[in-house]
Amino acid sequence: MNSKELISILIVIAFFLSSSANAREWYIQPTTKLRVEVDDNLRLRTEESKDVAGFRASFFTKYGTRTETSNIDLTTLLDVYRYWGQENLDREDLNWTVGSNFQVTERNQLGLDAVYIRDTSLTSEIELTGLTQILVDREKFNISPHWAYTLSELQNIQTQYTHEEVTYDNTSNSLLNSYKTDSINLSYLYQWRADTQLFATFGALQYKLTDSDQETDDYSINVGFDYNYSETLSFNAMVGARFSVNRTGSRVVVIRIGNQPIPIRIPGTENSSLGSLFSLGLKKKFESGDLDLSYSRSVSPSGSGEFLQADRFKASVSQGITERLKFSVLAVLNRSTSTDDKRDTGRTYYSIEPRLNWRFDRQTFLSGGYRYRLQEFDSRNNNAVSNGVFVTISYQWDKLSTNRF
Repeated sequence: MNSKELISILIVIAFFLSSSANAREWYIQPTTKLRVEVDDNLRLRTEESKDVAGFRASFFTKYGTRTETSNIDLTTLLDVYRYWGQENLDREDLNWTVGSNFQVTERNQLGLDAVYIRDTSLTSEIELTGLTQILVDREKFNISPHWAYTLSELQNIQTQYTHEEVTYDNTSNSLLNSYKTDSINLSYLYQWRADTQLFATFGALQYKLTDSDQETDDYSINVGFDYNYSETLSFNAMVGARFSVNRTGSRVVVIRIGNQPIPIRIPGTENSSLGSLFSLGLKKKFESGDLDLSYSRSVSPSGSGEFLQADRFKASVSQGITERLKFSVLAVLNRSTSTDDKRDTGRTYYSIEPRLNWRFDRQTFLSGGYRYRLQEFDSRNNNAVSNGVFVTISYQWDKLSTNRF
């Protein structure tokens, strides 16, 4: 963690302590999980891979404080991984987040959010880039001040600025690149009817690689709605457009003719692209189950050195078998490509995970299932397939609080 990140975290802690001094409520709620798993290709390698067996012990805590005019929520997650069958898979991941809101006046609300993550590429790169074959340490930090203003009972505007830094310990030549982003978003929300909210958003983001002269400027605008058809059925939709400009700076390479080194300057490049953005979602609750479907297209900075366009489809369905036993299936399809039309890169990732969940009591849960994953890169002739089984037991303590409201 560099000095800027440390100072930012200290600022967030100072906000927390100043608000907590007169808190009307303190609360804390811990959760522990133990997951035991066996997988035949954990790193999603295209070549033959050894089976591994191991466990993940997770320690999650949600805590915070509230007053009549402020709300601060914090979470801490520590994952400890231990495996047998392959080397260099043991690791400890840390995730710390804070979200805060302060009601300054009747119409004005200010907030400050922050995230600090220390993990590895095996955790962070699975959905977007798929560069999980080499274990690389990663640090991610972002800080986001935001402001909301109530125009009327039915209308409000929101704006948020985010600075993010992602750093990879790339001593192993894993093709992952450290980067920084700065973004700003402005949203307008209108409660058209009791069951329908309309919104429009403008966003601007700059993505820069830390160790090379390469950057992308992206601008987007979209409109959409959230619609609650009934207490058990809701829809959401968004449509928009983006404009991206990708730049690479000039660089000097040295070639040798005989014993004479000759420097050659390669000029920089600049190209732009247009694209669509959209999302569709449906949520349905049944008497003993639920269904959640979503399909979206968005753009994301990545550690692959490219600003990527990602198409994501997700389907989640669950059905109660008995009062304590539930069956669920989670299916995911991700398709990512570069926003730079001159780069012929693409990656497709599939995952399906059926599981059974058993509730011992209000606090203790046991689940077990099977996970199938498949990864394909457009630039390669073969793909990577993974099969795994797992069992997870979790225990959530009751919330401990001092409520003086």
